[in-house]
Amino acid sequence: MAKRTAAERFWAKVERDGLDDCWLWTANTTGASGYGLFYDGATTIVAHRFSYQEAKGPIPDGLVIDHICRVRLCVNPEHLTPRTNRENVLIGIGPTAVNAAKTVCIRGHEFATRPNGSRYCPTCVRETKRRSQAKRMADPEHRERRRAQERARYVERYARRREVILAQRRERYRRKGMVDDQ
Repeated sequence: MAKRTAAERFWAKVERDGLDDCWLWTANTTGASGYGLFYDGATTIVAHRFSYQEAKGPIPDGLVIDHICRVRLCVNPEHLTPRTNRENVLIGIGPTAVNAAKTVCIRGHEFATRPNGSRYCPTCVRETKRRSQAKRMADPEHRERRRAQERARYVERYARRREVILAQRRERYRRKGMVDDQ
């Protein structure tokens, strides 16, 4: 008896109902995540990836295979499409996709976008800073600490500036020969 090819072994583990229906993987699965697993003779591969590669060729670099039907055990090549991981996540139903679809914060203010692409609510940020500062300024101990810090910064800046001025004077005097270089 001839040894069966990986493709023959694979398709023997698939339940096909119709061309447009999901073809369900009936063998080993990953467990909690629910994806099918298949040993192709060399490595264990996720079943839907093997199905796509058998039917449509290699998966383009940098892309993942997305189930259009949203059924993780489906291996019907017509239900599988290559996408970037970002696209795959954003068209899903997980928390990332749900939050990406939001345009306003929980208080109804419009989101703004930072240069790095992250979003935030400028109104809520401003209100939070204002409340926090008001709470701190209402505390007499905080006000006194803040005044002491400002005085210390002023003294430090003045001392640094004074050292720079004195060093410049010494250098001028040295150049003019008014100071002995010993």
